[in-house]
Amino acid sequence: MSRGRREKARQGKVLRNFQIYGYDYDKETCQIIIKPEEANVVRLIFDLFTKPNDLVEGINGIAKYLSNKGIPTKRGAKVWHRQVVRQLLMNQVHTGKFHQNRWNTEGMLGNKYKSKEDRVPMKERPKEEWIPMSARRSLMLKHLNMHKAC
Repeated sequence: MSRGRREKARQGKVLRNFQIYGYDYDKETCQIIIKPEEANVVRLIFDLFTKPNDLVEGINGIAKYLSNKGIPTKRGAKVWHRQVVRQLLMNQVHTGKFHQNRWNTEGMLGNKYKSKEDRVPMKERPKEEWIPMSARRSLMLKHLNMHKAC
């Protein structure tokens, strides 16, 4: 990450649209903001996963339930896959934990033109280099629910 981008992140600005379900990106303020209709779906997913119910069983059941209800994914797809539900459940941004500068992507720009052996892998940076973002715009799901889901 360049020095300018790191400084913007330290100022509390979100550098790009991370396409997180439950949020939109405001380009003018460089912040993520809660998208109410998606936020309700996020809460529903956590409730279905953590509270006993007769509607669904497990992550695959949640994916089928959302698909059958006609709820679109972030990209507008009509079918939810269990991996998408799993990633949503494991995304800590919903509890207010969001970090920038977490991944070192140096040298990856030309990967699509390289053979598999020559591709540069993405590497996680040491935790002390991560830049935490404010939780003020998170859905702030109860930590207990997040802990149960992970």
